[in-house]
Amino acid sequence: MKKIGIVTFHRSYSYGACLQTYATYKYLENLNNYVEVIDYLNDYEQRNHKLLFKENNRLIGYVKSLMKNIIYQKKIHMDRIFNKPEYYYKITSKQYKRKEEMMNLEYDILVAGSDQIWNPERTNGIDDIYLLNFGKAQNKVSIASSVGSYYFTEDQHEIFQKTFLKFNRISVRESFAKEQLQKDTIKDIEIILDPTFLLSEKEWNENMIQKSKYYDLDEKYILAFFVGFDSQYSRQVKEYADYLQLPVWVIQPIKRKKIYSDKILVDIQIEDFLCLIKNAALVITDSFHGVALSIILHSNFVALTNVTNPIRVASLLHNLHMEERIDMDVENYSSTNYLQTDMYLQPLIKKTKSWITSAINYD
Repeated sequence: MKKIGIVTFHRSYSYGACLQTYATYKYLENLNNYVEVIDYLNDYEQRNHKLLFKENNRLIGYVKSLMKNIIYQKKIHMDRIFNKPEYYYKITSKQYKRKEEMMNLEYDILVAGSDQIWNPERTNGIDDIYLLNFGKAQNKVSIASSVGSYYFTEDQHEIFQKTFLKFNRISVRESFAKEQLQKDTIKDIEIILDPTFLLSEKEWNENMIQKSKYYDLDEKYILAFFVGFDSQYSRQVKEYADYLQLPVWVIQPIKRKKIYSDKILVDIQIEDFLCLIKNAALVITDSFHGVALSIILHSNFVALTNVTNPIRVASLLHNLHMEERIDMDVENYSSTNYLQTDMYLQPLIKKTKSWITSAINYD
């Protein structure tokens, strides 16, 4: 049994971040390891946990964030969902905010997890902790780490060149990341799936979905879930509502109506999020994990382009030959063909599991 420590965005106000952390943790634990998530917080990545912060990096953002928290109680709603990660995975007893506090941590294996931990826009510059420049470990591995849609500068490439010397194995989530980072190391950078694919539909059902208060729900609905915002979202969602003659349920952090909907769902727990995706007649989303989990749970979906971060979804759907699901209009709508998708997906899952198992057992 090996002792493994994971660093990732495990306390984000994000369903995807929590679910990819859970899947990484669960898969490594199932390989008969002692696994824990290192409770490290990057202040910048956690800034939206404050009552007042610079939303969207604009000065007016201070006013907007404060008003949302006062009028709509956004922070209260988000904390109800995301402020109990220890319920889902084992976390270190101590919380860390500085590299100096972490230099003596000892593990057999340190893992830089998935999500956009290598995107400097998410961490206010490249964060040494997510590059595993701390502690003592015989083996350092990255598992499907993402850079989002960020292009690195030459100075940032130099940081990766130095850091990658200390990694035993490196994997990323998108070809976009490999294309940028491969020149920074002689080690082969592998492209693998997001960790949420490590657990099957059956495992997600048994571990999470069956615990949802929506598990026995017998209603038909379109589920809308957006992490960004585009003025076209309402029009596109309403077109599908009219076409399918179904109500729209939207998952949001606050009750203010932002897009066309019949029901606004707040305080949706992580297991409820999965269950609502699984039971939806159609999922409409601009979220990478909204798309990924729809695929895992074999739910019909349409992926609307997230204009600020389009590469992650485009890369996933390209690999699965599902590009037609991006911005699909109602005239061309058809149910998702999972017989065909699984032909491409299952070999990728097998490859991902094989790579991770090999990387963890690397001597």
